[in-house]
Amino acid sequence: MKYSPTQYAKALYDLTAKASGHQSREVVARLARFLDKQNSLYLERDIREAFKSYARKKEGVSEVKIKAASETTSKDLAKHFGKENDVEVSVEPALLGGAMIEIDGTRIDNSVKRRLAGLKKLGQ
Repeated sequence: MKYSPTQYAKALYDLTAKASGHQSREVVARLARFLDKQNSLYLERDIREAFKSYARKKEGVSEVKIKAASETTSKDLAKHFGKENDVEVSVEPALLGGAMIEIDGTRIDNSVKRRLAGLKKLGQ
């Protein structure tokens, strides 16, 4: 029977959530050996991403991605999301100003680039 990366990730989380570091490493090693025997090692990256997503959800942590036109803006925005969230910050001058913020897959685009594109559409 084939399992999805999400199913593997949930099982891995449940098995390692309260385990010691040594026990967690052993569980991961066993999973790797199992995937190898099933010729499913190609799922490793998807399982890792699903695991991170599932762990954040279980622990009440949001994934926040901030793209801002300037470093100052991105740092200021990152402060508002606190230490309890997984915040990834990047500077993208192509936004021209403002920022794009994505929280658990929901995107808020308040960039000058998007506003200009909207005005351009209205003008056509």
